[in-house]
Amino acid sequence: GLPVYFTPNNDGYNDLWSIKRLPDYLDIRIDIFDRFGRTLTQLNKLNTCWDGTVKGELLPEDDYWFKIIYKDPNTLTYNSKISHFTLKR
Repeated sequence: GLPVYFTPNNDGYNDLWSIKRLPDYLDIRIDIFDRFGRTLTQLNKLNTCWDGTVKGELLPEDDYWFKIIYKDPNTLTYNSKISHFTLKR
């Protein structure tokens, strides 16, 4: 459920970056940041997707990173994962 790219060009396909099954987790936070480590947005159970903008401005085609911190529903322990994806225009 971790997408490796998305294409926010309003064609109806892959316009938003989101993680499948996000609501299955009891407690989850996803920080999306650029290559300089600047946090661009945070996702959670209420804010579940990102459209490739910051303050209404389109971000350039590039690789972006994310860190997921979540509470495993089976073990109730916190885990984290860092990975990246590509924004294609």
